[in-house]
Amino acid sequence: MNRAAVLSAAIVVVAALACDSASCAEQQLIRATWLHERWLQTFDESEVNKLCSVLNTYKINTVYPRLAFGSKALIPGRSEEGWVPNPDAGRQFIAVLRARCPGIRIIPYRGVIKCGEVVDGRRQTLWNTPALRSSSVNALWASMDVLGADGIQYDLECSDIDDLAVEQGVAGYFAALKAKLGPNKILSVAIPILSQQVTDYAQPELQILPWTNALLAAPARDKLGRAPHVYRALFSQSDEVAIMLYDTGVTEAQGLRFEALVAAQCWAGAWFSRGYGAKFLPGIRLSVTNSKRYGHYHSVENPIRSRRGIGAALSSDLGNGELASSHIHGIAVFRLDVQFEQGWSASAGQPYVDELRDWFTDPPGF
Repeated sequence: MNRAAVLSAAIVVVAALACDSASCAEQQLIRATWLHERWLQTFDESEVNKLCSVLNTYKINTVYPRLAFGSKALIPGRSEEGWVPNPDAGRQFIAVLRARCPGIRIIPYRGVIKCGEVVDGRRQTLWNTPALRSSSVNALWASMDVLGADGIQYDLECSDIDDLAVEQGVAGYFAALKAKLGPNKILSVAIPILSQQVTDYAQPELQILPWTNALLAAPARDKLGRAPHVYRALFSQSDEVAIMLYDTGVTEAQGLRFEALVAAQCWAGAWFSRGYGAKFLPGIRLSVTNSKRYGHYHSVENPIRSRRGIGAALSSDLGNGELASSHIHGIAVFRLDVQFEQGWSASAGQPYVDELRDWFTDPPGF
């Protein structure tokens, strides 16, 4: 992308970030953060006020609080109640948040949903079992409805949907969920990083450099499967898709791989967004601790390096920069509220916090 094109893209981003009127709400970049499940389960007004201060500082306009961490069931025991263990606390949280953060979208997410279970010796999935599909859809709708939320996010981290035969099942499930939510509610999906096979699907047009594409094989986690048709279904049936660009398994010794990985993932996400409709959000992580179990090293997967990777995607000379600038619709952070938790080190986290503040509040920084 030449300098004039980069400047033009920056002007578009600045205009979107500066847009406050209802008439240009659709142009507004999504500044989102995932939140801990405690916010929907235990109400503490002083804590919510502290959270609102942080959200306003970063100009956050979307939050994804987690639903019912303790339940790992495919469907809850009583689907009419969804996965909300304490609806009164959840409703109080949402009411205060809306009052203190005008215009904010509150979209609870159901964490790491199981896509199937063994029943009578046969594996039944949400994609091939109408009864499971119906119960899951009803429970997700009930969770949103009982809270009075603006939509629902589905955290899709399955390992058994890489068969071409499931495309219609995946599309059917999310079409049913979207229909249940209705036209005025948001269906969001969060997914792990795309595998190399998926980016290969878009390779002829994206022209990702071979050395960059090869890096996609480095991450340890590839939970969503390999078939690009699954992504066609997700991007065509939902309103927004966040690709979680963390827990990749990339170590400090491979640090530059992470930045290249982020750029390639942004190009691929933008490509699917342009072709199939859903808004695309790169998901980044804020943390000061490592998690070898999940393949997260905070010295690599942090806002500074994530920003470099997204910047590389936006400024590419391959033509992908223009694609990225028009089909990256914002940023989602996992999680801004980690700053309130035991184990957070203000000194270790300060560079990351400063980077995020600059990124979210200074338009040219995007």
